[in-house]
Amino acid sequence: MIGEESVTSIILANTIMGICGLKDRKIIWANDKFLEIFGYSRDEAINKSTIDFFPDQEAFRRFGVRAYLDNIHRGTALDEEGEFVRRDGAHIWCRVVGRGVRDADLDSVWLLEDLTEKMRSDASLKKKESQYEQLLAGINDWVWEIDADGKIRYSNAAANNAIGRRPSEIIGTTIYDLMSEPEGRRVREAVSQFVARKTAVSNFSCAVKHADGRDVFLEINGKPILDDKGVVCGYQGVARDISDRLRAAALERDYEKALRRGLISVANAMSLTIEQDGPFA
Repeated sequence: MIGEESVTSIILANTIMGICGLKDRKIIWANDKFLEIFGYSRDEAINKSTIDFFPDQEAFRRFGVRAYLDNIHRGTALDEEGEFVRRDGAHIWCRVVGRGVRDADLDSVWLLEDLTEKMRSDASLKKKESQYEQLLAGINDWVWEIDADGKIRYSNAAANNAIGRRPSEIIGTTIYDLMSEPEGRRVREAVSQFVARKTAVSNFSCAVKHADGRDVFLEINGKPILDDKGVVCGYQGVARDISDRLRAAALERDYEKALRRGLISVANAMSLTIEQDGPFA
């Protein structure tokens, strides 16, 4: 039957956390994970000063002050993240948790978690997010995201060009707040139908109030955002200012109407002349 001490030894040896025991800041004991994190064999690590695990002597000194003077000697644990150095010279980022112990062979025990890959992933994600934001910032169209109730959750800087409002001014408000009351009711009803049908929004036109009070006509295209259960929880898409296009189309229609009226007037006049003078006058 395995004794309690043997079970503890097995757990410590196979845990996913690096664990080491120190005496006077030298390694007395280390589990396999600790050796793996720092790239040492057991013979190389045992009795090694932990100064070799720090980027420089000053970092070693500062850590000692925080760990021992500020925490362990006061009976509290140190829990922080910091930079360390592997045997091959590679710098890694670890979370360390340490506490003093009353033992003839050890004065403190330390748990370490290698966060290097997580930090790299986070840094890569932040870089991609930054690149994405820069890409969106350079797009002339207004890129937006709303929830199922029409509340604006995201807006790129192009909102300022489209409706004269910065993203910080409109995020948290609803799209209906940016419209006249009748237009808001019309658009709300349309959005309710889009949500119920889970359909994309294609070339939907609406009028939004510019910060200066004038109406800006936008062409909306977007797609639904679904949650894990397939329920529409919002929409994301782009809005393009088509006010100039609509004004140009209206002018063209007015011109065509005026032209037709003019042609009809000319035709009527010619017809009247012919009737009065006869075809062979």
